[in-house]
Amino acid sequence: MAPTVATPPPSPSMLLGPVIPPPPGIIPNFNTYNHHERDAINGVIACTVLCVSFLLMRLWTKAFVTRQLWWDDYTCVIALLFVAGYNGGAIMQTTNGEGRHLWDIQLGIWHEKWSTGFQVWNAVGYSLYMVAMGTIKLSILLLYLKLLAPGMKLRFAVYGILAFVALYTIGLELAVLFACHPIIKLYHYYTPGRCDVDLVAHALTQGSLNIVSDLLIIIVPIPMVWSMQMSKQHKIGVVALFGTGLVVTALSMYRLHTLVRLNSSLDVTINQWETTIISLIEINLTLIASCMPSFKPFIRHLVACIPLNSTQAPSSPSSAANARHSRLSFIRFISKPSKPVHTTNSKELVFIDEASFRGDSDRNVSLASLDVEKPYINNGRLSSIEETRDFRSPHFGDASLGMNMMMHKKGGKEDSAVVYGQGT
Repeated sequence: MAPTVATPPPSPSMLLGPVIPPPPGIIPNFNTYNHHERDAINGVIACTVLCVSFLLMRLWTKAFVTRQLWWDDYTCVIALLFVAGYNGGAIMQTTNGEGRHLWDIQLGIWHEKWSTGFQVWNAVGYSLYMVAMGTIKLSILLLYLKLLAPGMKLRFAVYGILAFVALYTIGLELAVLFACHPIIKLYHYYTPGRCDVDLVAHALTQGSLNIVSDLLIIIVPIPMVWSMQMSKQHKIGVVALFGTGLVVTALSMYRLHTLVRLNSSLDVTINQWETTIISLIEINLTLIASCMPSFKPFIRHLVACIPLNSTQAPSSPSSAANARHSRLSFIRFISKPSKPVHTTNSKELVFIDEASFRGDSDRNVSLASLDVEKPYINNGRLSSIEETRDFRSPHFGDASLGMNMMMHKKGGKEDSAVVYGQGT
């Protein structure tokens, strides 16, 4: 949060001058245009569109592909509300003087139009930032708990980090809300009363705890991923996915640097602008990163739904085969089996993701040997196949691509899932 701009009421003669003296050689310009206001609007629109798009992708994938909607997804929806509130607050801060040099603002105009609004939206934005970051991290930790099997020791570490994030978020939020008595003095410094909390030290403490929790959330899933039954290449890819959080951690560190610089600066409106923009990118990118685990099953499902081009007849059988091979190669790229297949009749094989208490493993299995009582991830969906029938007519799949439509009954109703094979 920005420190106090001016505490004593100004004299009438001071109202015609700038809020703070300009640096040597700089002439105040009270008519300067605040181009940062336009930048804030463009940045907020871009960040909001990306966040909403990734969250919708996550919810759609969890609801209709994996069918695993859980508390981590609901928590992420709540987090989006706080992120959207912060995004809107960033625009309001720029409309109340943020992004301008204080020596380019007339003191009378500052107190008449912007002083209170700047402090109000600064306090509101800081509160929303803390709650948004805490809620997103709780969503990520709930996802960890869902992936970890009951009884695994790593669950205790996740519970500990979850409690740590929840406690410091709630504690710091309450400290801001009740920092001043009366509360209005938090953003109106001429109101009689007192403030018992050093808001600068509070912001630095929050930034430091934010970095610590970022690092813990990145480090914890590495042992979990390494114990999964999957290829080493797949493990490295999953770890790299979680490693995207390092970008967020780097932003958190830079934000902490801007807070330190803000504390030692008189030109708080221009320096607060930098902190606001870094915080804007940080919370939106954190929300996007929390949705990334749903990206792979979403792409798998999207590729499976892309029909072959049947409007144009192939010029020769070889060109049709090349077209099938081209599409199949893309499917293999998305979901490559961990071991090569050594068979001349690959149509009898299907590619599955097998769920186990130690994680997921990719392998090929014969349709005849499918254990119908075992949980599989079919097209990204975790479910138990209670009754399986194989259809190989053109109406239910392209057998030459190794795609078979599996029908299984669950809860007395028939449902469908596409299972990919190797093809010819």
